[in-house]
Amino acid sequence: MDLDLVFLGTAGSVPTPRRGLSAALLRRGGERILLDCGEGTQRQLMRSVGLAEVDHVLITHLHTDHVLGLPGMLKTFNLRERDHRCAWWDRPACTPCGACCARWWGACCTT
Repeated sequence: MDLDLVFLGTAGSVPTPRRGLSAALLRRGGERILLDCGEGTQRQLMRSVGLAEVDHVLITHLHTDHVLGLPGMLKTFNLRERDHRCAWWDRPACTPCGACCARWWGACCTT
């Protein structure tokens, strides 16, 4: 099985011209797992591996520099009429946030 980790953003809370906010894409076989989704993640995905169909979104914590890319990405999934669900994983105390994001931006996500 192939295993590949693509760092999409490593700049912490302040982006630089060459480094975006926190995000990484783990590719395991045909599965795509997004680890955090900082602002600009879609753009970084398109530059590196293409706008991958993400199967899982794992959020490490709810600081804005780790989640600001979610609204745009979820809306893009909706506009592309995505036909499969994306699982949302976060800390147990934050689980309702995943349901709120899916409702607000019309994405096909499960918590």
